Amino acid sequence: MTKTTVQNDATMFQPWQMGLYTAAAVKLLIDGKPGDFILLEQMNQAVGRDCSSEGNGAGNVRTAIRHVHREKRILWMWQRDRKGWLCLDPGQTLSAAEGMMQYAHRRAKRGCQVISVVDAEQLTLDQKVRYQICKITTGTMALMSATGQRKRVSDYLALKDTQLQQPDPMRLLEAMRGPNGVKT
Repeated sequence: MTKTTVQNDATMFQPWQMGLYTAAAVKLLIDGKPGDFILLEQMNQAVGRDCSSEGNGAGNVRTAIRHVHREKRILWMWQRDRKGWLCLDPGQTLSAAEGMMQYAHRRAKRGCQVISVVDAEQLTLDQKVRYQICKITTGTMALMSATGQRKRVSDYLALKDTQLQQPDPMRLLEAMRGPNGVKT
């Protein structure tokens, strides 16, 4: 497959090095506006491959969607019932992100269940460290992605009429070093 450089003069964004099929998908997706819809047949014709989930062009479309989202902040989402891609507006994008967060929460809960069956007494010292890190990480992810926790944070922010502050990375590093400045 040959590589090509794609540049849309109307939008003036950085050109990319990508495959021919992916470039064709990008050309179709790059000028999307919220509410625009591209049928599977239109994508197949533009790309020149079968872009269905089982087709050999599906990966090209996924890559093109990632490129367009990263470069232009335009998000396209597959609509199964309509058999095509919908350009999402900000509210739909928020709903999609919440769905992804729910998925991450389920995976983190599953990780907690899996790690809970490990017998730490049978592990080597190196494995115990990895076990503790895994246990802490999955537990924190499960806690912070839970619906109840998100609701409490939302209520807190509404009461304070403020925005969540970004943590100071240096203070986090200091906290992670443990007592006497020793990395734990």
